[in-house]
Amino acid sequence: MQLTIMGVDDAVVTGNQFVKQSENVNSQGLLLFDVHTSRVDDNIVEGNRVGFYMEDSSDNVLSNNRVLRNYGHSTARFREQPV
Repeated sequence: MQLTIMGVDDAVVTGNQFVKQSENVNSQGLLLFDVHTSRVDDNIVEGNRVGFYMEDSSDNVLSNNRVLRNYGHSTARFREQPV
């Protein structure tokens, strides 16, 4: 299973398996784009082209996820937020 979450607040993603997404070069196990104040816990992200990709997201909690044997790097792009 592959999961893309976009433009939401307060999402909860827990207890899933995102494995073997490799159909094209952009396949990822889990993609978060413009996601805020959400939780991603206790998931397995294994054997994908890109395991975990996060962009333009903030104030999320990621814990106890297993990210294993993905082809590309699991990636998070961080942008400094004004204080």
